[in-house]
Amino acid sequence: MAVHPRYWCEQTLLVTIDGPGGLRRIEVGKPFARIGSHPSAEVVLRGWRMASRGLYLHATDSGVFYLDLSSTHSNEPPLRGWLHAEEAVKLGAYRVSARLAEGPNAEGPSAEGPNAEGPSAEPDLQTRGSAEAPFPILAMAAGDHKIGRRRLVRQLTVVGRHRPSNIRLTSRSVSAAHCVLVWDLDTLWVVDLLSGNGTKVDGELVEAAVVPQHATLTLGQVDLKYVSQSVQENVAPKNITPMHAIDEEAFDALVQQRIHAESDVETRRNKLRHDQELLEDEQESFKADWRRRCEELERREHELHSLQEAWEEERNQIEVDLTSRRDELHTRREQFFREQESWKQERERTETLLTRRREEFERQRAEVEAELNAQREAFRHEKEVWEEEQDRTEALSAHRREESHFRLDPEEADPSANSESAHAASDADPDDLIDDLTDRMAHLAQEKPKRGPWNWSALFGD
Repeated sequence: MAVHPRYWCEQTLLVTIDGPGGLRRIEVGKPFARIGSHPSAEVVLRGWRMASRGLYLHATDSGVFYLDLSSTHSNEPPLRGWLHAEEAVKLGAYRVSARLAEGPNAEGPSAEGPNAEGPSAEPDLQTRGSAEAPFPILAMAAGDHKIGRRRLVRQLTVVGRHRPSNIRLTSRSVSAAHCVLVWDLDTLWVVDLLSGNGTKVDGELVEAAVVPQHATLTLGQVDLKYVSQSVQENVAPKNITPMHAIDEEAFDALVQQRIHAESDVETRRNKLRHDQELLEDEQESFKADWRRRCEELERREHELHSLQEAWEEERNQIEVDLTSRRDELHTRREQFFREQESWKQERERTETLLTRRREEFERQRAEVEAELNAQREAFRHEKEVWEEEQDRTEALSAHRREESHFRLDPEEADPSANSESAHAASDADPDDLIDDLTDRMAHLAQEKPKRGPWNWSALFGD
């Protein structure tokens, strides 16, 4: 089985777009490029009047051939031809130019190249007879209904439902310009033109692929089977009657029938023209309404974009503020935890110190109470001793006074002398006792100099 290359040539395209958004160059790594608003196109162009399939570029070893796909309902022939160097094709608000990315014709065909006049010029790839024999034959069918057969006598054949299709299929499952069939070097290729239902080769969805002989192309609900090849472009019809064999009356009847048919056709054409004008008016009204709605949508989209930018800016600012506050709260939390830990440690140290001081205080208090109790007992004992001595001193003083009174003769003694001696005798012994008591108290005061004045009520009670 023969192994075919991936594409019909090894060339690639370099496409230049000049229009809204500035000048840009796009390198397409294929020998073809589909240009339009379709998101899967090799070159995507934006615009409210931009067709999804606006332009098809086809590269060969000789140059770049273009085909306008946007005029699906126009009566004028579609724009097509070879792209010269520095030549651009207008597509909506854009100007499109292309050249081969590499090779001897990378700068594009010159004026003496593919479009030049003369026998050496390259033919229009869409012209009937541009293909070389043998020609592929396709058998067309929609389910069980056989449509017929077609020979591909063009090097580029567009298949679809409307212009600029060369093979037109009325099925709604087929797009306006569904695919391109390329016949070159006795090999048939197919390129999908971003159709709605896709293009399949033997059930496999393809973008661009070789169509082997006896394979089936599926376009929506229509099948095109590559059945064979033919070396003849046209086959002469069989069973044609010569002109001399036609009867004159029959010929006049045929002429009258032809005239009536043409009149009927003209009437229908006028009606269709009127209907077309009505449709064009409705289409213009629809376009105006659609343009107005598109402008409204663009305005709302711009407002939405502005609101979205403001919202994004506000959200970013809020996120920055939240991040800053979160970091600040985290810092404060860490600081609080550190301070709390420090407070716990300080509290533990304080409680430990207070416990030690409380124990020391209790110990000192117990010692002071024990010492006070001992001193109280000592003072009480001293008081009892002092009271006993005072009682003995008073008793002795009273006894001595009585003895001195009875010893003296009242008649012989001088009353004043007797009174002075008696007073001296009575006062001598108490003073000695008082002095002795004072000495003892001074001795006790020297032992406890920091206790302050004596509280006799506390020491001896009431």
